[in-house]
Amino acid sequence: MKDFSGKLAVVTGAGSGMGRELALQLASEGCHLAVCDIMADTAAETRCECMKIAPAGTRVTSHACDVSQEYQVVAFRDAVKAAKFAVNGFSEGLIIDLRHNAPHVKVSVVMPGHIGTNVGYNSQKILGKPSIEDMPASEIAKIRETMERRGLSTTGITDPEIKAMVKMQLESFRDNAPLTPKQAAAIILDGVRNEQWRILVGEDARELDRMVRETPEEAYELSFMNRLLEAGVYQTLLPPAASPEES
Repeated sequence: MKDFSGKLAVVTGAGSGMGRELALQLASEGCHLAVCDIMADTAAETRCECMKIAPAGTRVTSHACDVSQEYQVVAFRDAVKAAKFAVNGFSEGLIIDLRHNAPHVKVSVVMPGHIGTNVGYNSQKILGKPSIEDMPASEIAKIRETMERRGLSTTGITDPEIKAMVKMQLESFRDNAPLTPKQAAAIILDGVRNEQWRILVGEDARELDRMVRETPEEAYELSFMNRLLEAGVYQTLLPPAASPEES
């Protein structure tokens, strides 16, 4: 697909981050859009931003949809008259099937690395958790337990300091990532234009992919994560707490 003008794109998670940037860049090229997000208000905001930059005649609709709930996905599909697979995502196995049975349909598997988004804050909101400032003592106790399991002493650290650490980590994830959502969206759309079936977004994604293919059996082990960190991958995801040596 060399040109997005006049095409129809379904963008899930379009309320913020990469989803919003994908929608904006597609809209700027005259691609018709059906955008959805679990939070209807943010999806509507994305639609408004898209309409500001889209060429005349570009259609953009927004919808509330939790893609983890099948009945909502079905309702979204019916609302936009789009193929169901467009909102359920693709797998590598689908590529072979399409090559044989629907060669006119192209598929790209997107594998992003660390992209600077508000996914941490958004997840808390979606899960109905209180803001960091209103975090109850029970939630802080769980964070202390997690830190202790990771070898990080919490002795002498107050509850307000724990809250400050959590806030700092969420902001660091967003602000210190190797790529912004806008940069990631550009990489993804360039990959689609070039009909790449695997689009690795970021150098960390490339290194992760290489290491997984080298030792796939180890991919979900703690030793693998330690090797990733030793290789300099995902350093920005480390918690801002003191190291065991500094404790």
